[in-house]
Amino acid sequence: MKILEAKFLTSAVQPSQYPEVTVPEIAFAGRSNVGKSSLINALLGTRIAKISKQPGHTRLLNFFNIRIPSGELRFVDLPGYGYAKVSKTERAAWKRMIGTFLQKRESLALLVIIIDIRHNPQALDLDMVAWAREEGIPHIIAATKADKLPKTKLGHARKLAAQACDLEPQDVYVLSSQSKYGLDKLWTTLEQIIF
Repeated sequence: MKILEAKFLTSAVQPSQYPEVTVPEIAFAGRSNVGKSSLINALLGTRIAKISKQPGHTRLLNFFNIRIPSGELRFVDLPGYGYAKVSKTERAAWKRMIGTFLQKRESLALLVIIIDIRHNPQALDLDMVAWAREEGIPHIIAATKADKLPKTKLGHARKLAAQACDLEPQDVYVLSSQSKYGLDKLWTTLEQIIF
């Protein structure tokens, strides 16, 4: 995908701080150690989303404006869920922040739920999938870190992830932010959904 422009717009906690609705938005959600920010950076070809060696670095809703040949859109990096080293109060606040955005944001076109291909989807991942279905939020599953598994094991891991999420294997996007594996296919889907 040719990225004509990618820039950080703002961070927010509550609806009054969200940027004005002007373009379709794609939100990225996942556990704190699945590589959300790395995936955003890989898709955009730049280190625009902050990455930390310590999981749980993203604590706000971070908005990025994107311009590609077919139009403009916005990526939203959501705080990772399930991070154990923060207080229950802070985890609850993150959950409310994410839930409010996903339920109330009228420009939300798609939720990308990110899982780690090396492991079966965990309870929190499955809760997010079930919640998105219940709320009628359009969503897809992106399984990252494909470079950490031998290619001979990717098909089986994808099948297990799909079964856990009650999907067909082709509905799980297997990706690697490091090797760029699968990113073109994901971009094609994002374009089709948005434009």
